[in-house]
Amino acid sequence: MAGVASPMLRRNRSSFTRFFVGLAIGHVAAAALIALLLSLVGSLLAGVVPLTGRLVVASTVAIGFGVADLLNRTPHVWRQVPQRFIDILQPGTLGTIWGFDLGLLVTTQKTTSLLWTALPAIALLEPSHTLAAFVGFSLVWIAATFVGSLKPWATQVSSKLGRRWQRPLRIVTGVLLIAAAVESLATATLFR
Repeated sequence: MAGVASPMLRRNRSSFTRFFVGLAIGHVAAAALIALLLSLVGSLLAGVVPLTGRLVVASTVAIGFGVADLLNRTPHVWRQVPQRFIDILQPGTLGTIWGFDLGLLVTTQKTTSLLWTALPAIALLEPSHTLAAFVGFSLVWIAATFVGSLKPWATQVSSKLGRRWQRPLRIVTGVLLIAAAVESLATATLFR
C-alpha cells in the first residue's frame, strides 16, 4: 500500500490526502461490516452455546491455525487489490475502494494466522467487543500504512525483513497460538 501512496505523496499532496482519507473510510467501513456480522453470529451462538463450548471451539480453531503456521501453510487468498485501479480511478475513490477491499480482511495475503484466530475468538467469546476490536485494528493498520507512506525506506526495510523473517515469525506464532489454546482448554476444563 505504501508503494502506491508514497509516489502519490511525492507527485501531489492533495491526491495523497484524498487517497488516504478514502483509504481510512473504506477500511473502517469494511472492518465495521465484518465486525457487525461476526458480532451477530457470536451473540446468537452465545445464546445457545455455553461459554465453555465456545471456548473449546475458539481453542480448536487456534490450534488448527497454529499448526498451519508451523507447517508454513498460513491460509490466505492468492490475490491482491487490483493494480489497474491506480490508472483508472481518482485518488479519493481509489482509496475508498482499496480500503474497503483490504478492510474485508479475506482479500489479502497474511503473514501469520493471528488475525484468523482473533476473528472467531472475539466473536465467540466477547461478541460485544467485536466492533471495537475490528475498528481498532483497522485504525492501527491505517496509521502504520500512513507512516510507511511518509518514509519510503520503511517499506523497503519491511519488505526485505518480511521475506527473511516470515518463516521464523510463523513458527513463533504457531507455537504461541497452540500454547494459548492448550492453556485455555486446560483452564476451561479445570474451572467449569
